[in-house]
Amino acid sequence: MRNKKLGKIKLVKAATALKTIRIVKKYTQNDIKELTGYSRSLISSIERGIWSGKLSTLKTLFGKLGIDVKKIL
Repeated sequence: MRNKKLGKIKLVKAATALKTIRIVKKYTQNDIKELTGYSRSLISSIERGIWSGKLSTLKTLFGKLGIDVKKIL
């Protein structure tokens, strides 16, 4: 995957997926922070759909959670 800015639809899908995964696994945002190394504020921004980062960041974040980002987006 190339490092491109995410479109709004992909961002909404990522936000929904991350929050769903977190709730199903009974993780807090701090748990995700510890598992992935990303800041809690970044995780919160993704979940709220206001983050405007790169697809490569999502690939890494979801990969550390054992999820293939291609299946989400």
